[in-house]
Amino acid sequence: MTINSTTRKTNNLAGNGNTHTYPFAFKVFTDADVVVKKLEVSTSIETTLTLGANNDYIVTLNSDQNGNPGGSVTLKSSGNNFNLPSGFQIVITSAVQSLQGTDLTNQGGFYPEVINDALDKSTILHQQQQGELDRSIKFSLTNTIGSLEITENAAARANKVMAFDNAGEFSILSELGTYRGNWSASRAYFVRDLVKDTSTNNIFMCNAAHTSSGAQPLTTNTDSAKWDLIVDAATSTAAQNAASSSASAAASSASAASASQTAAASSQTAAASSATAAASSASTASTKATQADTAKTAAQAAQTAAETALDSFDDRYLGAKSSNPTLDNDGNALIDGALYFNTTVNRMRVYDLGNTAWLEVTIVGSDLTNVNTVAGSISNVNTVAGSISGVNAVANNASNINAVNSNSSNINAVAGSISNVNAVASNASNVNTVASNIANVNAIGADIAKIQTVANDLNETVSEIETVANDLNETQSEIDTVAANIANVNLVGNNIANINAIGTVLAGQTTYTITVQSGVFYVDGVSKPTLALIRGYTYIFNQADNSNSNHPLAFKDGSGNSYTTGVTVNGTAGQAGANVTFVVPSNAPSSLRYYCTVHGNSMGNTISVGDDNIALVAGNMTNVNLVGGSIANVNNVGNSIANVNTVASNLSGVNSFANRYRTDNTGNNPSSNNDAGDLFYNQQSGKLLVYNGVTSAWEETQSVGNFFINTIGNFSGTGGGSATFNGSAYKFTLSNAGQFAQQMLVSINGVVQKPNSGTGQPSEGFALDGANIVFSSAPPTGADYFIVTIGASVSIGTPSDNTVTSAKIVNGSIVNDDINASAAIALTKLATSGTPNNTNFLRGDGAWTTVVTDLVNDTTPQLGGDLDSNGNNIKITDGEELRLGDGNDLVIKHDGSHNIINGATGQNLEIQTNAFRVRNQADSESMIVADANGGVELYYDNSKKFHTASVGCTVTGNLFLSGGYINLNDNYSYGMGSGNRAQLYHSGSHQYLLNTVGNMYFQPKSGENGIVIIPDDAVELYYNNILRLKTGVGGDYGSVVAAGGAGNWSGYSINNQFVYMGNAAGTAMGLYNDVDNHWMVYGERNNKTELYYAGSAKFQTMSGGCQVTGLLQVVGNVAPSANNTYDLGTTSERWRNIYTNDLHLSNEGGANDVDGTWGSFTIQEGAEDLFLINKRNGKKYKFALTEVS
Repeated sequence: MTINSTTRKTNNLAGNGNTHTYPFAFKVFTDADVVVKKLEVSTSIETTLTLGANNDYIVTLNSDQNGNPGGSVTLKSSGNNFNLPSGFQIVITSAVQSLQGTDLTNQGGFYPEVINDALDKSTILHQQQQGELDRSIKFSLTNTIGSLEITENAAARANKVMAFDNAGEFSILSELGTYRGNWSASRAYFVRDLVKDTSTNNIFMCNAAHTSSGAQPLTTNTDSAKWDLIVDAATSTAAQNAASSSASAAASSASAASASQTAAASSQTAAASSATAAASSASTASTKATQADTAKTAAQAAQTAAETALDSFDDRYLGAKSSNPTLDNDGNALIDGALYFNTTVNRMRVYDLGNTAWLEVTIVGSDLTNVNTVAGSISNVNTVAGSISGVNAVANNASNINAVNSNSSNINAVAGSISNVNAVASNASNVNTVASNIANVNAIGADIAKIQTVANDLNETVSEIETVANDLNETQSEIDTVAANIANVNLVGNNIANINAIGTVLAGQTTYTITVQSGVFYVDGVSKPTLALIRGYTYIFNQADNSNSNHPLAFKDGSGNSYTTGVTVNGTAGQAGANVTFVVPSNAPSSLRYYCTVHGNSMGNTISVGDDNIALVAGNMTNVNLVGGSIANVNNVGNSIANVNTVASNLSGVNSFANRYRTDNTGNNPSSNNDAGDLFYNQQSGKLLVYNGVTSAWEETQSVGNFFINTIGNFSGTGGGSATFNGSAYKFTLSNAGQFAQQMLVSINGVVQKPNSGTGQPSEGFALDGANIVFSSAPPTGADYFIVTIGASVSIGTPSDNTVTSAKIVNGSIVNDDINASAAIALTKLATSGTPNNTNFLRGDGAWTTVVTDLVNDTTPQLGGDLDSNGNNIKITDGEELRLGDGNDLVIKHDGSHNIINGATGQNLEIQTNAFRVRNQADSESMIVADANGGVELYYDNSKKFHTASVGCTVTGNLFLSGGYINLNDNYSYGMGSGNRAQLYHSGSHQYLLNTVGNMYFQPKSGENGIVIIPDDAVELYYNNILRLKTGVGGDYGSVVAAGGAGNWSGYSINNQFVYMGNAAGTAMGLYNDVDNHWMVYGERNNKTELYYAGSAKFQTMSGGCQVTGLLQVVGNVAPSANNTYDLGTTSERWRNIYTNDLHLSNEGGANDVDGTWGSFTIQEGAEDLFLINKRNGKKYKFALTEVS
């Protein structure tokens, strides 16, 4: 055929919830050539589906891929057809493997269809490759580009990007940039430096090296051309501010409307007073009536203004929605700056009319630190807000609940967010007031549209607005209280979801609505989320939705065992009233999983189980109050959290110091747990003792000088300014400073500080600057300290000239290093015997002696005999050579790194021996072994890998070829296994794979059979390691048997539509319709055979004959096999009617006939008579009946 289309994929095929089969129209060769991609439109997440009936899809190919290319894809889930839901799309494409499977042999068949398929495959591969190229980034034909090769390894590429350099060439792996923090003047900046403009919160990248000058913003700075804008935070901030201004304006309008309504109410009251006075003065009444009309008009105007303001606010803030709206709440076009809260991602969004797009509302940079601080402790804040009734119960100690939780390990967490906790504590009464009326606040928020009806209230006899006005006149108005604490009201409102959630938890029971979508559980509309349950609480998993059918929910523990403690199953999943109730036991494990008992873990997710912290804290309120009463100390810990963390990370050292140093005022020295070197300060004696491990006794410490305890004073220079720790000063004057830092023992809040050399401020610990101590950072306000100066420096005098005698020098204490290189030492001091002169040398035994042979000055030394090394070595230094031969033909040397044997060019290097060995330097491993009249062995890591022998060579392990191939001549085989039990060879005409022992296995992967050949027996074919076809079976005529089908049935499929199959027991067989899943022919050995129509049995053989279900139509005659032998019906099973064109009836064995050749007869039975009716002439005959029995 010809390939007439360049398309190798379908369009995006959208799901509608009702379709599971999708067509495609491009040629492929096998099912595996078809690839399906699934796209989730809302997230743009693309996944590749897996081929297989029990996986994601199957492929049905058209039988003629040349005349009618393509076929269809049927989506599957757990073996069933799967309808693609709305919101998903699939694309069908091809992935034909790049293999050449056509073998055109010399003088072999040359079939056009084979050539066409090969050319088609080549075209298809080209189209697939072209499709990939069309989706790639390319350079136009007129563009030039250098090398695009990436040479850097993964480590060099890490955290870098691909870019183009200043010449437009591909510059692989440039770093995005170096963040230098906030921009500042008089600072050197380099190309690709990133800075933040604090006036706009914008991020810029430097494009030219320079030293900064001028001021912010950078867009108007004198060096603005040297900066490129990377992140435009200012625009986002402006949009957010505009939205905030719009919301404020709407709120102001609403306040104005309310004020107008109040004024209208006052006017209406005045009108009523005027009407009362009208009884005495008609003229005045007329005037007052006019004023009342005016007031009414003003009230109506106020109502209109209120409605307009509310409508404007309604157009500005659209409320909570799950996706971006396209119209406002009135169905009108969106306005610039409109706001709504997206419940899907839990983010506020603002509408940008200029770009017609919804943007995320971002946080102003100046507030980011505070937001991060709140976010770091938002779980505690939410818990406090959600448990407001519990907070009231603990007498205004809400700020301590989450901070302490009766567990000292959490104090660090409190310290990290102590400012936020204090903020909550200072406004606890307001929070409690709002929380106690949270239902009303929520009601107002939910019914904001109903505010419009407030104006109508002005016409009532008793106005609720008047009631509100009266409240405002009270000394302590509740409305004023709320208004004064509007920040707390907003805090509660912004976390209302958490408040409601905690309220539900505090009620002790939570209900989850369970549905099933896309093969997973959805919990309250969220795809298989991780759940958090609390011990002692009740959770109801509602499975009444019909999507839960055949998806019963259950639980298992971390080991995969079913968990049923506290679990009650009610009803059947998918039916009304079905639910799973879980009362979490007090001993429930911390980790569980919810899953489907039919489809497994993949439908659910994990569950974390914890304790009720609220109840736990309430039960330990005494400790909470204790910590709350000492909140200043907690704050001190929080301010010194870096030091606390330092102590925690060095806890072993702190504990070691605590074990080493002790103090006591009883006057008794420690008698236990004493180790050598321990220190003890006896407060009564005022002495510092050290424990002597040899004598097992405490001894007074000995030092040069004394121990001094220091106090700190004010240092007036940089870093000082305080005589006490105030949290900002880091430099103080000491009362008894040492000469160097290592002489000082300094402890701040029980943490020993590290001493440092130098006089500047160190990065950690402390340093000394004369009489001043300099800390790495300012100690916390009011911190405890302990500063001890250990000993004092002592000057040691130098002996006078010529005053040190030999008696003062220990024998042997002066070594070679103590003697000056230029010292004039008499030679007689270097030897024990002999006379030093120009011809004598100092021997190793300390004697001066003469050496006869002058090897140094003799340039041609000769040997008169063998050179005896006398047990010593002949040493040739690095780079020097041992040369052999007249022309220095063989050179042996060591160059400092390698041992080298260098032979002259053109000459052989022969090592002549009957046994040659090469071993490692340690003489522990063989490398090469060669023996005369024997083999040569090559080793790897002392393990023999190659061995020559008289018959060839042996390789132990794998033989890898780097290019080339192993060439065996005809009729020479490649043997495998012991005794060459498997052989591969070419005879000159054919290729053979010969097996001599056992079975022959062809496995596509380890452990999975593809083909098994059994000698003198069968050949077996497998699919996915399941036996499908076997030859050589028993019987007189059998040649092939199938195996491995579903339900113990196996057979032979024709185009995946019709299957000839039998069961594993060999008792039944038939022809099966595999498309509509029903039998066509079914038979049982030594039993019945059935013929089917559309899945319904119509003809069945039996031991006594056969049975027809339904109408039996005969083309031809129906005649008995023997004359006058068989009956039509029996005495107990009779025919109801017989319809014929020509009737011939005969009695049993007699000659009485009824011939219907000339008429259409009907035998009619009456109440007591029998009639024969000729329907052709209309005559009716009555039988004369005679009773015989």
